[in-house]
Formats: sequence, structure tokens, C-alpha cells
Amino acid sequence: MVLRDNPRKPQFIETLPKRGYRFAADVTFEPAEEASEATSVAAEPVELALSATGDAAGALIAADRPASRWPVGARAGGFLRWSGWGALVIVALAVVVTVWFPHRIKEKPAILSLGIVPFAHEGDGAEQLGESFRLDLTDTLSQLPNVQVRASHSLANLKPDDASLQTASRALHLDMFLLGKLVLHDQQCSLSFELVRGKDAAHLASFHYSGSVNELASIRDKVQRSIFSALQLTDKSIQASNGSTADQQAYSAYLQARDWARQRTIPALNSAVAQYSVAIGRDPGFARAYAGMATAHLCLASSGVSSLDQYRQAQIFAQKALQLNPNLAEAHAVLGFIASRVDWDAAKGESELRQAVQLEPDQAAYHGWLAEFLAQESRFGEGFQQSDLAREDDPLWPHVYTYEQFVAASARDFPRQIQAARQHVNMLPDFPLARGRLAWALFVGGHYEEAIGEWRTMAVKEKDQERIALEDRGLAAFRRGGVNAYAAVRLSAITDHLDTAATHPEDFQPEEWYAYTGNYGQAIALLEKKVEERDPTAFDMTVNPMFDNLHHDARFIALLKKVGLKISPAAPQSLHAAPR
Repeated sequence: MVLRDNPRKPQFIETLPKRGYRFAADVTFEPAEEASEATSVAAEPVELALSATGDAAGALIAADRPASRWPVGARAGGFLRWSGWGALVIVALAVVVTVWFPHRIKEKPAILSLGIVPFAHEGDGAEQLGESFRLDLTDTLSQLPNVQVRASHSLANLKPDDASLQTASRALHLDMFLLGKLVLHDQQCSLSFELVRGKDAAHLASFHYSGSVNELASIRDKVQRSIFSALQLTDKSIQASNGSTADQQAYSAYLQARDWARQRTIPALNSAVAQYSVAIGRDPGFARAYAGMATAHLCLASSGVSSLDQYRQAQIFAQKALQLNPNLAEAHAVLGFIASRVDWDAAKGESELRQAVQLEPDQAAYHGWLAEFLAQESRFGEGFQQSDLAREDDPLWPHVYTYEQFVAASARDFPRQIQAARQHVNMLPDFPLARGRLAWALFVGGHYEEAIGEWRTMAVKEKDQERIALEDRGLAAFRRGGVNAYAAVRLSAITDHLDTAATHPEDFQPEEWYAYTGNYGQAIALLEKKVEERDPTAFDMTVNPMFDNLHHDARFIALLKKVGLKISPAAPQSLHAAPR
């Protein structure tokens, strides 16, 4: 249009289909000083061409340029001088913009890593509701193109001041943070958000929403659209959270269920199941509610509540969730756990767990579950790789160190197990179970007195006087008669039905203590019962250091075959197994 050329019979610029443009006119050369002026003014049409593309990148480039550095007369003279180097530069740059630049803007954009900080809260119930909403928002924003929502557990204690955000940005490799505040009053909520750049804590955008608690589902989707726009993402459209619901009451029940489920106690898990049932009753197509129900039943089974029936319920709900939405990582992870540990189908278990990791590669828990499975298969290198990925994804989440402890114990890398256990304790010094796990790492690593001391510290923190007295008796017995004498104290607590043995059943498994001290017949009998009942812990028999003395027992090898396991040549032998 600038050249007033005829597109059908071009004199200056000819269109080459699917290739670009060619300058068709004759070219003559003019004096150098004139060519220099023409070259200088050629940049202005290029700026206009970028803006005319309608692309966000082009618009940003145009906006960053100065309005004009040239007098009006000089600009007009440049447009009218068609012969010489000036015209060549115009055409050359036009070709660059038309042919090269579109290819550049189609390059895959960089991935942004986003951390959602636990919300500030105000009002009764706001903290619990806010945390459930944050976790669901994590799932929703993970669906945005080119966005990774990471380190959700590691941000639990982050202070939202500039220095803390910049430090966390570097430590957790996060580009941006989403800060929020929930105010709750009489079932009415007000949500405010701020999007902050990590490297300098610069404010990028703010959003505010208000409505009833029953409107949180629509608020969540509005947040997704606002973040999508603020980040200038490139997909043409986005959808509401995949597998979610439009029913406001169903979503409200779902959030309540998630809050109960996080507490992991049997009463809380039962309450979660009840609320998930409400959500599903309101919306039978609510796939995420089915997945949440599956996880709740899985946790109940792991707590010993009608275990096999609970596992089957978890399996049914996970399968239903995937029928509605085959891309729910949570449901795949539940099926992977049940396939490997309950059905003893290692191939299916690995497939499902790997699918969960593929669907949500930034969720540390799924890497951890896969790490434990690989360790149980004596694939220790792969197991360590997955536990390392879990730690990279959520490095300040204490639980990532329990995955590493399991893999290290399975590989008989006791120094690494102890180191991971100490890191866990350093992060949660007042958490009794962290002390208990450190005690186990020390015990199988041969540091018996130190292990007994950690078990006693755990009991002190729990104010369990019976366990304190037991560990005192155990230490005295150990000093008199060694590890066998200590094991006898543990076994007596089981046979005497002491309350402390019921409080921590993982510490009082009689088959472990019988096997460790050479009472093989009693150990095998108890393991046979576990296999018959399809106890998921039977899947750990090969890698549990307490059973190393059984590795050459034909009865033990026969049990492993029933579970679909075998002692791998790579399976190491314990360094500190007690003598018979």
C-alpha cells in the first residue's frame, strides 16, 4: 500500500506464494550521503509492520520504541525515495518481518514456575477452607499452558515479605508467586490475590473476588482466567478445572472433604468420605471427588480399618474417576499402589504410577510412590533417581526424606538412610514419628544404643510413660545380653498387649523381631499369615533389612513367589543382622 503498487501486475514487490516477497524493480545506485539518510529512516515502517501483525510480542516491541527521532520532512522524503539502498533496506526488512519473525514467535515459550503461598486468613474456618482451596487451585493452575505449579508443601512457612520471597525464588527455582488472603464471615467470602515476580518481589497484578462459599468453584475458574491473561499465555482458550463441577454445593462439600482428608486420622478420614459422598451425590460426574474418595479409602486401609474392603473401595472409586476423566494423576496413583501392593501386579503398578508422574511431573508425592515401588523391585538406582526428583520438586517438604529413607534402607545404604532421617528430624525436631524413623535407621545400621535413645526421645515427646519405661528396660537388657535381649523386651510388649505396642504397631511387628534374632519358624508362620491376608506390607519382604536372615530359607523364597517377588542378585545383604 505504501508503494501504491498493483498486486496483479506488480512493478516493485512481487508475492512468491508460501515463500515471501521479491523486489521486482530495477535498482540504480545514488551517492553515499543520500543512501545513508534513506537507510536511517527505514526503521519506522518495520515498527508499523510488527504492530500490524496483531501479535502480543510485536505490540510489546513497538511499545518499547521511542515515538520518533526524525523530523517529519525527513521521514516523508525517505518514503518517496524508491531507488537506491533505501528501497533495498525497506524490502529486506519487510522480508525479515514477513518470513523470519513469524517463525520466531512460534517458538515454544519458556516454562514459568509458579508457587502458591498459603493464604492469609481472617474469620472462623477461613484457614481450613483457604488451604483446601489453595490445593485445588494448584490443580487448576497446573492446567495453564507453559506453567508449572511447584513446591506447594515447601511454601508452608513462607513469610510474604520481599526478602523472603526473593530467597525462596532462588532456593526453590520459582519465577513467580501467587499470594492470597481469604476473609470469611457468615458464609460470605472475600478473596484477594497478588501475582509477584520472584527475583525482585515486583508486583505484577492484583485480583479481587467476593461471593458466598458456594461460589468458590466459579471464583477458582475466574482466578485461572485472570492468571492466564496476566501472564499473556498463548493458547487461544482455556477451560474450567478438568474433572471438576459446576455445582456450587458439590464443590463446597469437596473442599470440606479435602480439609478432613489432610488430617489423616481415622475419624477425619471418615468425615472426608461423608463429604465426598455429598459432592458425588450432588454431581455424579464430579471426577475429582471420586479420586479424592479413592485416596480417603486408601488411607483408611493403610490405617488398618477393614483393610482389604477399603482397598477395593479405593480401587472402584479410582476407576470411576478415570472413566470420567482419564487424566487424573491422583486416581492413577491410587490404582498403581493397589496393583503393586494388594494385587501383586508389578507391571500394572509401575504403569499406573508412571502415568501419575507423567500427568503431574511436579508433584513430589507421585515421584516418592514410584521411588518406593522401584526400591521394592530392587531397582535401587532408579529408586534414588525418583526420590531425588521428589526432593527437587518440594525440597522443604519434610516427607520427601521418608521416600529417600525407604530407598536407602532397601539398598542397605545405611549411612544415606541415617543422613536422610537426620534431615527429617532437623526439619521437624518436635515431631515424634521423625524420631522414630531415625531410630529405625540407626538400629538397622547397627547403632543400637543410639537407636534406643531416639525411641525413648520419641516417647518423651509423646508423653508415653509406658514406652519410656519399656525403652529403659530395653537399654538395660541390651547392655546385659546384646540385641537379642533387647528384642526379647520388644516381643514381651507384644505378647503382654501393652498399649504402647498398639500405639506404634510399626515398631512392634513380631515377625521382624523373630527373624532378626534367628527364630525363623515363628517369623515364617507370621509372614505366611500376612500373605494369606494380602497385607500390603508383604510386598516389602524382599527389601526389609529385618528379614535378611531369611534370604536363604526355602520357605521364605516360596512366600516371595506367591507375592510375585524374588531375591534379586542386586539385593544387598544387611551389614548388621543379629546372629541366631
